[in-house]
Amino acid sequence: MNIKPSILFAIFFMLIFGINLNAQVFDRINFEFIQNEKTLKNPLTGGVNSPQLSAVDLNQDGILDLHIFDRVGNIHLTFLNEGTPNESSYVFAPEYAKNFPGCVNWTALRDYNGDGAYDLFTHGGNEGVAGIRVFNGYFNDGKLEFERIIFDNDFFFNVLTYPLSSGNPSNIYVSNVDYADFNDIDGDGDMDILSFNSTGGYVVYYQNKSQEMGFASDSLIFENEDDCWGKFYEADMSEEISLSSNINSCAPNFTGTAKDRHVGSTLLTFDENGDNAREIIIGDVANEYLFRLLNGGDNKDAWMIEQDSEYPSYDETVNIPFFAAAFHLDLNNDGKRDFIASPNERGGTHDYFSIWFYENMATDDEPIFELQQKDLLIDEMLDFGSNSYPTFVDYNADGLLDLVVGTFTIFQEDGSFEPFLFLYENVGSKQEPIFELVDDNWLDYNELSNDLINGSWQFAPTFGDIDDDGDSDLIVGERDGRLIFSENIAGQGNEMDFADPILGWLDIDIGQNAAPQIIDLNRDGLKDIVVGERRGKIIYFPNIGSKFNPQFHTNHLEAPNIPKLGGIDLKSSALVGNLTPQFLDYEDEFKLILGWENSRLHLYEDIENNLDGDFMLVDDYYGKIWEGNQTAIALADLNDNGFLEMTIGNRRGGLSIFESDLEKEPFVSNTKKIVAPTLDLFPNPTSGNLALIAKNITINQTKCLIFNALGQLVFEQKLNQTQTDFNVSGYPSGIYFCQIQSKNGSIVNRFVKE
Repeated sequence: MNIKPSILFAIFFMLIFGINLNAQVFDRINFEFIQNEKTLKNPLTGGVNSPQLSAVDLNQDGILDLHIFDRVGNIHLTFLNEGTPNESSYVFAPEYAKNFPGCVNWTALRDYNGDGAYDLFTHGGNEGVAGIRVFNGYFNDGKLEFERIIFDNDFFFNVLTYPLSSGNPSNIYVSNVDYADFNDIDGDGDMDILSFNSTGGYVVYYQNKSQEMGFASDSLIFENEDDCWGKFYEADMSEEISLSSNINSCAPNFTGTAKDRHVGSTLLTFDENGDNAREIIIGDVANEYLFRLLNGGDNKDAWMIEQDSEYPSYDETVNIPFFAAAFHLDLNNDGKRDFIASPNERGGTHDYFSIWFYENMATDDEPIFELQQKDLLIDEMLDFGSNSYPTFVDYNADGLLDLVVGTFTIFQEDGSFEPFLFLYENVGSKQEPIFELVDDNWLDYNELSNDLINGSWQFAPTFGDIDDDGDSDLIVGERDGRLIFSENIAGQGNEMDFADPILGWLDIDIGQNAAPQIIDLNRDGLKDIVVGERRGKIIYFPNIGSKFNPQFHTNHLEAPNIPKLGGIDLKSSALVGNLTPQFLDYEDEFKLILGWENSRLHLYEDIENNLDGDFMLVDDYYGKIWEGNQTAIALADLNDNGFLEMTIGNRRGGLSIFESDLEKEPFVSNTKKIVAPTLDLFPNPTSGNLALIAKNITINQTKCLIFNALGQLVFEQKLNQTQTDFNVSGYPSGIYFCQIQSKNGSIVNRFVKE
């Protein structure tokens, strides 16, 4: 019997297609934290730096809860409203954030179709255009979920559009740094959009024609109604906004060419004086204040006639260097919408005092806002400003693990840096730890930052007995790539007592953002040092000294050091890695959990006796954990259950803790575990680029092969990274099979070329 090659290959594909494994999802775990004799309500949110706030019903109880999207890390944070009258009472509820789609740059939640389930508007992202993606909200078992809207508008990108004068569709422009206004501008019951045009300066009014066309408010049909809504012009780098003296004409552009216009403005409209005409609040990347423009027109023809350039000038002025955004929602359950200001910049601005809460002291129609606090919600979180590096050690020798957190800095308006080591003592038990802040400048490390030229900041601490005298010493990595050494002189079994810190220890300098760990990787009985760094590599410094006298070769690029341990070279699109390694020693094997710039945790194996080779990437999305940029990991069994918990710091400056499947003690087995490779392909079908993600492979020792439906080999390449993009636009349309061959086995996945 003759069987066609294509049928044989299809049978082969079906037999092995089911090998693809689903990685385990790790759950969050909560512990009690005490600061200033106060138990924090929401300690483990991960912090906030550049929050965008939206009201939303998350659990279908009819009460508006709170969604925060942080531009730093593109993170969704969800809080349930406890409904306490006249109080801002929210509890962190991360289980609802799992249902939100991946978003970048900005989000806004609005119930545009009036069905009670809030919908999500967000930046175009990987659509490749400065536009607006839309997700319809719906409830499933009492939880808000989302489904992407696919627009049938004959436009190449799946974003909101409006018709040009030619009749062809064009994207509603919102840049990746601007924040548009999504509100009912004309008062007809449907949601309109205001956004600065692509060259800046003028605000475009995209009117929703849903009502006019007889679709009630449940459609998104937009037209460019006004290229100069409000008749004002925001000049480049100006301290004021140009207003028009005539409702029928636009304010002139006095700045010359539009190409000189900076990018970066935020918009919010609301009716401040009860006349049904919306005022507008503008934040600008070049200004620390918010502008309020008073509308002297109506809801059909807006005309801004007066400005408050330091809003609200009747109360404490918003002052957020260098790019503020404004939000309007009821945060204290009194039925009146309040005013919130926060940073819209991703760095160089407030990173702790980042939710300015102005309570509405009058009515919803004619509000008067008074500042209540600048750290709303944040005062109930662990938030250390920017960047957090956790680690655990029993500092007081009471048998309980305590927590030490290093930080980059808390923003200072004079440009100085304020990094610290924070010490939290475990005042609970092994099974139920309670961490209480006992020192917010432990060991006076902040003093090391006083010299702006040679000073040190961005502290990444680690502990280990580097000199083999029976007690744990402290090594801290810092931003300029140096190491700081504090020798523990207390002796075994005593509360830690450190000698003065040595900045620039052993003249080691790996470049930038050193994140060290102390571990004997070559099993010679001497503690070595591994250091993650900004450029995406791990550097291995073997201990070339002797017992009680550790020595290391200073130049990280020279032998016996290994400047690219495990063949690992991880960089984001901005060519930044910021690796934070955590090796685990299971006696006969090592594992590596790696945090880095792009959030996802990586799990590596095949380390034992392979320090000169390439480690095997077992999982590049370990635990399905996404906590934002520059993740830093600490591993410890915090509740004495035999498994390690993962405490994760990030660029937002907070902490989160997750369960894991990592055993605390070595697992003894007579057989070595073989982890099969996995393979994902997307988009599928594709007409051009095909992205391949392979897991459980050893890079540079794995082949990728592509066969057509006849079983003919059409492509072959060795993989030097776990994610690779192929251009298959030249392939004939049809079914293809991609096979990964590694030393752990092979896997095949199918894709369709359109």
